[in-house]
Amino acid sequence: RPKRLQYIKNIVGDIPIMSPGIGAQGGHIDEVLKILGEGDYIIVGRGIYESENPREEAHKYYKLLK
Repeated sequence: RPKRLQYIKNIVGDIPIMSPGIGAQGGHIDEVLKILGEGDYIIVGRGIYESENPREEAHKYYKLLK
């Protein structure tokens, strides 16, 4: 829900927030990265631990964040 995330980010400003829903829940990391800044957190849990190769999947998300 990028619009809701943007709304919250506008309210809290520089206060770090956590954004669940990337991967298994259907969220798209590129949309979230447009909104979040440094210090914010993206939760990917299930998208990693339910994959066939959790290490490889975690590395894939890590590269997307750089």
